[in-house]
Amino acid sequence: MNVLSQTKKISVLAQAFLFLSLTLAVFLLPKNTVLANTFNELIPLPVVEYPKNNAELVKPLTLSGLTISPTKVRVYLDNKSLGYAKNEIGFNGWLKFSLAINQNLEIGPHKIEFVADYYDKFSSATTTINITIVEKLRGPTLLAPVVNSETIKEQPWIVGVTPNDTQVEIYLDEQLNGLAEIKNDPNGTASFRYKPKQKLTPGAHTTKARVIDQNKNVSDFSNKIIIKITAPLGKVEPTVKGDESTGQKLENKILENKIIDEQNSLNNNWQRYLIGLIIIAAVAILVYLFIARRKNKNKQLNLFETKSSETPNTNNNSDQKNKN
Repeated sequence: MNVLSQTKKISVLAQAFLFLSLTLAVFLLPKNTVLANTFNELIPLPVVEYPKNNAELVKPLTLSGLTISPTKVRVYLDNKSLGYAKNEIGFNGWLKFSLAINQNLEIGPHKIEFVADYYDKFSSATTTINITIVEKLRGPTLLAPVVNSETIKEQPWIVGVTPNDTQVEIYLDEQLNGLAEIKNDPNGTASFRYKPKQKLTPGAHTTKARVIDQNKNVSDFSNKIIIKITAPLGKVEPTVKGDESTGQKLENKILENKIIDEQNSLNNNWQRYLIGLIIIAAVAILVYLFIARRKNKNKQLNLFETKSSETPNTNNNSDQKNKN
């Protein structure tokens, strides 16, 4: 009887321990953990790093992510298995996985799913990742430069839009200047901004950009934007610290240019005045000719009326003579 009682107690304790262990496992596992299709097996879902949802990609394509050791990752493209990804050395119990695919990647939309395999026990599929395969990587679009409290006019923000998960190379005056900051967006089109490394010198500068994706595919160059930097008026600091003569030369040059500009402005004003006088004189001549012509016409009309009034009197005199 005692043996049976002890056996029941051990059984109850074992069940309680098992229940407590499973409960703790559920709370300690990541949120994306799902129950496998095998009873009492908890297998974490793979974590997909690339590609992102709604991405535009160019083949060949390499998928990558992380999975819990010692699981393997099976990849599905459009609901068809592509086999297992290759596991690589990871960290803290995670393994990196990757799979290069080129087959079955026709131009157009596709969907990709990942499943963790733990000794033939499978997790649920990850959230479906929708991608679009294009013939050529879509390039970025540059927008008008922006100057705000974070920058100055000599170092304006070069901004634009680009596909998600890409690098944007910024070129200034046909030379690579650096990589832009990217901010992905759920709709698949990221925004980017870039501040030139150095202040732009006075004059016109040309900027353009291009995109590089994670598979090193390169897009065509974007549209070009012209950035015009105007020279500041007033005192200019010496180009070399402590070189007063250089600074003085620059000041003299600016003063000379200012005098030339004032002279040109004065000459332009005289030209405007002269043109104005010519126009006024021409209008006055036209008015005079119009008035003179009108007077001449009135004079001729009066003369005609006078002759017309004299003609009946002449006829009357002739009739009177005939009667006599």
